[in-house]
Amino acid sequence: MDIKEKIRQIQTRLALKRRISVVFRFFPVRRNKVVFDNFSGRGYGDDPKYICEALHRKDQALDLVWLLERGDEPEKNSIPKWVRTVPYGSLAALYELSTAGVWVDNVKTSYKPRKRKGQFYLQAWHSCLGLKKNEEDAEKVLPAAYLKNSQHDASVTDLMYSNNDFRRERYRKAYYYNGTVLKCSVPRCSVLFRGRERADRKVREFFSIPPEKRIVLYAPTFRADKDVSVYQFNYCRCLDLLKKHYSRFMGLQKESGFIMLLRLHPGVAEKSGGFHYDDDVKNATMYPDMQELLAAADVLISDYSACIFDAVFVRKPVFLYTPDLAEYSGSDRGLYFEQKELPFTFNESEESLEQSVKSFCYKIYVKKCDEFCTRIGLEEDGKGDDYIADLLLKTGIKKNVGGENVY
Repeated sequence: MDIKEKIRQIQTRLALKRRISVVFRFFPVRRNKVVFDNFSGRGYGDDPKYICEALHRKDQALDLVWLLERGDEPEKNSIPKWVRTVPYGSLAALYELSTAGVWVDNVKTSYKPRKRKGQFYLQAWHSCLGLKKNEEDAEKVLPAAYLKNSQHDASVTDLMYSNNDFRRERYRKAYYYNGTVLKCSVPRCSVLFRGRERADRKVREFFSIPPEKRIVLYAPTFRADKDVSVYQFNYCRCLDLLKKHYSRFMGLQKESGFIMLLRLHPGVAEKSGGFHYDDDVKNATMYPDMQELLAAADVLISDYSACIFDAVFVRKPVFLYTPDLAEYSGSDRGLYFEQKELPFTFNESEESLEQSVKSFCYKIYVKKCDEFCTRIGLEEDGKGDDYIADLLLKTGIKKNVGGENVY
């Protein structure tokens, strides 16, 4: 069977499920039910996770439902028992979505039924701030089918939010969205501010990392052609350089050894097995929560991934390895910021990356981070999970308590 025929069969099955799901519209909407989706069923993480947990802390009577890809038992085991899991894309998922008071999603291409009157949809977009251009800003290179889905998703979205003015303005002008964009802290940043010690313990236990070792997280983004060869460089050489220079640029007394956690983007996760791993380089692609990895990391290496800005918000050292910079910025989606605007530099070769490590000065870096955060109008205190949960309790879950619209 060729790929076109397989796609056609999948589309036919999905269309049939949608027709059947019309029956679910005769069931009442339950305001105390919240359905969460993270990257179309790809695990328990990102803003939906932190909103979910904040809601449970505030009201344990809520019915919290998580959509999860079929057969993902390791991921299912990481989800709290008080969250119901339902297979993503199933008729059961369509029933839960059709009868939920609130939807929380962080991408625009998830499989959903037609939204009903009285339902509240929070679009918790999956990055606080991105380097790559998105949506209408990149519509010349994005697939037409994606853009169509994005436009429809925006038309039924009730609320978006951002912790900075730059991204807030992009939501208004380039995301096909005409509704309210709230300015507030971002839920998943809470672990970077308030949960770092707990995240560090979890990550170290999961990967058997001894306490004397520091962690460098290597988290590159995906490419449209899914070519992962661009992620390869001399990891061992990099770890040696960090061991030699980290204590100097952080003003510490003692040098420490490093372990690298390699985390591929969900879009190329299936290719993570093709890398060489050992005691010093570990595969972290399938670890449930990227934010916990970032919270535990002492240093981040990436390229064009939005995670670089999460690290900037808490002033973690960031190094970029971008050997395909000219190609990526020219023929892919393009970039929002030039190098001179950023607190770090693009390194197009291993030699350049090594030089960046050798010459890194943390005090200068922090100053650049401060200036950058001021320019984008950042406001982040690590309490976004509680803020958004309270908002949902007053709007989508308990609509307009006391007749007041809180946003």
